[in-house]
Amino acid sequence: AKIDIFGSGDETGGWDKYVGDMPNVVLHDPVPFEQALAIMKHSKIVLNSCPWISYGGHERIFAGLACGALVVTNENAYLKEQFKDGESIVFYQHGNWEKANHRVNEYLEDIAKRDLVAKNGRNIVMSNHTWDHRAAQLVKELPALLKGL
Repeated sequence: AKIDIFGSGDETGGWDKYVGDMPNVVLHDPVPFEQALAIMKHSKIVLNSCPWISYGGHERIFAGLACGALVVTNENAYLKEQFKDGESIVFYQHGNWEKANHRVNEYLEDIAKRDLVAKNGRNIVMSNHTWDHRAAQLVKELPALLKGL
């Protein structure tokens, strides 16, 4: 499948050291967040790879789902609590690229399945993971945290 990657310039080693000269991968310069959202709105699938996050999520996961794209991401305990693989998100195990590639192609070929999983994921995000939800959580939990200082 054709993959467009946005971000990570040479100062961090860049994506080119990972993808080499793969003909299906197009590397792009980083884009501002608003432009990233517009790109996600036109994407069928948003890939995420954050293996260093062992319990939590990246904004790209929630934004991708909120924009209506199917998110394919490495799994972790938090994400497995929030979403169900193949029902509201698609998980892969970091380093198992062959299976990840297979899953991406599976969902590119089955439009109805992809749309259903993306819709279910979007519903979960809009019900539980918007910035309004995070702000309400901060308002609720911040006083106790500040008292402890």
